Amino acid sequence: MPKSFVLQSDHSHAANMKLEVKIGSRLRALRRAASISPEVAAAAADLDVQHYLECEAGKRRASAVELTKLCRLYGASMAELFRR
Repeated sequence: MPKSFVLQSDHSHAANMKLEVKIGSRLRALRRAASISPEVAAAAADLDVQHYLECEAGKRRASAVELTKLCRLYGASMAELFRR
């Protein structure tokens, strides 16, 4: 495997991890601003609480369907969730 490919792959992985952490942080902020518990948020997205908390921590991805449900619960848009 050429080095340039490995470097691009590593960079892409790092960028994805950074995005997951940002989205998780925004999910947490939106949930707290709405005064909603992690348990209620997880139930609204059809997730178990541990999975939801891992999404907030940026350790796990939420699907587009799950993110849509959470945004609806928080009264936020997907654009707000993905803003730079």
